[in-house]
Amino acid sequence: MRYGIIGLLSGLMMVAIVNVLPGRCGDMEDVKAVLEGQTSAFAAADIGTWSKYWVQDAGFTMINRRTVFASFSELKEAVLEFHKNITVADPKISDVEIHVSGDVAWAVFTNHWIAKYKDGRPDATNLGTVTVGLIKQDGQWKILRFHETEK
Repeated sequence: MRYGIIGLLSGLMMVAIVNVLPGRCGDMEDVKAVLEGQTSAFAAADIGTWSKYWVQDAGFTMINRRTVFASFSELKEAVLEFHKNITVADPKISDVEIHVSGDVAWAVFTNHWIAKYKDGRPDATNLGTVTVGLIKQDGQWKILRFHETEK
């Protein structure tokens, strides 16, 4: 229990620090461009471009509703398989909130797109709340952590 309370307090202090230290406007715009770019590239099944928006080393984690990906290679394989069966239509993000502190950023947004099944099943709507953690590597913002829950 002691570690849980310490972890919670550390997290709250980090949120306070991030909110007190405003990000540079250019960084916030760059982070938003990463979020929009990875969404567009995913929808277009442009895996080469989409991959450039993600950290691809040991620090990577993605939790997507019912699946946990502990490596970028696992995620990439799943995305390639996904696009064999589904076309993504009308992708958009909204309600974007971005916080930047130095070379670390986090964002929360609503993710929306339509899944069009290639086997003729009815379309399905994807609507979720996404929380991402980003780091700046070699001057470029990249997604390190990604968590999506259904709305």
